[in-house]
Amino acid sequence: MRRGVIGTVLVAAMALAVSGCTKPAGVDGDLINGWALPEEPKIPVPTALACYDVATEDPTEVPKWPEPVDCDKAHTIETLHVGQFDGAEADRTSPPPSGSAGRRQAFEQCSVLATEYLGADWRTGRLELFLVLPIELHWDAGARWYRCDLLEYTDLEDFEVVKRDSSVKGGLAEGSPLALTCATVKADGDTIDKVLPTACSSAHNGEFAGVYDHPDGDYSTDSAARSKANLAGCRGVVAAYAGIPNDKDFQYRVGQVASPFSKAAWELGNRGVRCYVWTPKNVTASVKGAGTSGLPINYA
Repeated sequence: MRRGVIGTVLVAAMALAVSGCTKPAGVDGDLINGWALPEEPKIPVPTALACYDVATEDPTEVPKWPEPVDCDKAHTIETLHVGQFDGAEADRTSPPPSGSAGRRQAFEQCSVLATEYLGADWRTGRLELFLVLPIELHWDAGARWYRCDLLEYTDLEDFEVVKRDSSVKGGLAEGSPLALTCATVKADGDTIDKVLPTACSSAHNGEFAGVYDHPDGDYSTDSAARSKANLAGCRGVVAAYAGIPNDKDFQYRVGQVASPFSKAAWELGNRGVRCYVWTPKNVTASVKGAGTSGLPINYA
């Protein structure tokens, strides 16, 4: 009797299982029933010609970007361009590393566009240009963009970021307060302590003369050799700016300050050195084109 009951239960269970495989009327057996599949999530591409209010000195270290703000609102960073890696660089398993051709090409594009955007070489102002790439996680998810970001500093010594309420577009037009001009050089003997912006009409002993670009090559690990090469390059820039001969008497007319960019900048392709005239005494006007009469030989 017990065996018959068990057999009846098994048959009933089998019947239920079989009936579960049949389709009710009006059902085609397609589980998604013709619905469109959701799109794969994509990493959003940053917005170009946009501003961001981010508390940072280095946009490459921002873990998560906020929504952009209008550039006439308080902000610290302005994105002037967003480009895309392609070809072999886009096929990489990780973002192009420091010193790579892909990263240098992207930064070169940023530099060209920044000059057009600002009206002059960005290195002639109290500015920094950053190349920002996706983080590894976003690269793995398909992000292949790069962005060109500008920010303004109060000076090029303490690197305090300025919170702006206007775009930097056209910011290096002639007479712009963003441009590097006259300065006060503070030194201990031959060691430069600081070069601080100063109005040319006020007493000062320094003046920005221009940028010297080293020829392409490896970054020298010899600090003394780098310093010598920087000064040698700036000497021609300073002489041309001040209108004096670059000869044996140069050192008796003026001094000079060479302010190079970093090794990281060199690996991006920026081999520039900011060059300053360093006058033997304070002046209250620009020494641009002063010539030998304005900067006479002083053997003292």
